[in-house]
Amino acid sequence: MVALVQHMMSDVSSGASFSDALNRHPKHFDRLFVNLVSAGEQSGALDQMLDRIATYKEKVESLKARVKKALWYPTAVMTIGIAVTMLLLIKVVPEFESMFQSFGAELPALTQLTVNLSELAQRYWLAALGAVMAAVLLLRISIQRSPNVAYRMHALLLRLPVIGDIMHKSAIARFFAYISDHLCLRCTPR
Repeated sequence: MVALVQHMMSDVSSGASFSDALNRHPKHFDRLFVNLVSAGEQSGALDQMLDRIATYKEKVESLKARVKKALWYPTAVMTIGIAVTMLLLIKVVPEFESMFQSFGAELPALTQLTVNLSELAQRYWLAALGAVMAAVLLLRISIQRSPNVAYRMHALLLRLPVIGDIMHKSAIARFFAYISDHLCLRCTPR
């Protein structure tokens, strides 16, 4: 952060505008932030605009924290459900499999399917875990580098039953927080 601020200070002291200095660091300052600072510079109300941006960013961070808190429960339930299922398939079903084989009778189709899934889980659980972790990592990198992939992933997230509803409400709340703080023409600056 110190290096970033020093770099921006040298840019401004060499004649660049504050918004241009911010624009040179897109990883730290998004386009909305840069454009609002530019508008504040052009209107002569940079201090008021920075105050509004700070208020908006604080509200967005608070909202993000609440959304993350709301997503912990469904994430924990899904994780525990998957872990218990894998534990049952890898450790418990094999114990019953030997008992079923001692009967000598043909197993019902659903029981045979469970036994087959158990065998697959025992053989490939480590490879499956590695594949899932690699897929998540590649997806995160793709989302960061490609706006098209990010758009498609966000559209998919919005379609999910519980998570989609939370994300949709979060986006609407951020939008209205922005509108109420920045676009109210008759409002006095806060």
